[in-house]
Amino acid sequence: LHSLLELSDGSFFKPAGKWGPASFTELTHEAFRFGLPRAGKLLASMDAAKPKSVEVGIAALDDVCHAMSEHSHQEETVIFKYVRRFFPGIAAHLDEEHEEIDSTMANFQSIVAELRGGDHSKVAAHVHFIKDKYPAWVELVLQHLRHEENALGPVLRKYMPLRMQVDMLEDVWKSGSTETWHRLLGFTVNNLPSPKWQVRYVKTFVWAMPERCQEIGLIVYRTVDPVTWMWLSVKIPEIIPRGLPGYRKIY
Repeated sequence: LHSLLELSDGSFFKPAGKWGPASFTELTHEAFRFGLPRAGKLLASMDAAKPKSVEVGIAALDDVCHAMSEHSHQEETVIFKYVRRFFPGIAAHLDEEHEEIDSTMANFQSIVAELRGGDHSKVAAHVHFIKDKYPAWVELVLQHLRHEENALGPVLRKYMPLRMQVDMLEDVWKSGSTETWHRLLGFTVNNLPSPKWQVRYVKTFVWAMPERCQEIGLIVYRTVDPVTWMWLSVKIPEIIPRGLPGYRKIY
């Protein structure tokens, strides 16, 4: 099906664009472009009188907020610093946009914590707030992603050498906990619409940290559906962890 789509738009006959370990940033952005509207559909269907719809919506909102929060943390503590070694002070407005995004997201996270903590006294008000604020927040996030790509993308692609891209991704990996990566890798892979993008995203980590390939594979195996795992394990067999068919000892 994906091949037919590529044939129809002509992209099947075009070579893939240049990419490297730093491409994980743009691929994460693509996952947000598809994941945020997908979560929005679940949020729009929430009904305060139907607890299950609220439970499903809150779970989707929590996943979105966690992924966005962690990605912003990676940018602020690692990625921006690497880019600004080449151009100090570049795109200072991105920090201000993060603050604006984080402000509304903090309200969402507070609601999630309150409802999961058992306080259901304001369910109707919370559902109304989420439905009212989420669409505009998504638009703000999508605009911000484009601003980042326009400002930082050229530096990552054209100025940053491979060794520095590897160092950057290693630092990004170290900035997150095991629990963080279980949620973030799963969110990103599951929200990338193209199998090719899913493979490329996982490959950015394996390229930068080949010694972690089976650790990454184990996380991905736990967080994707069997069909997606089959595709990824065929295209990147080195990620197959111990105990699964196709495993190979790498050390």
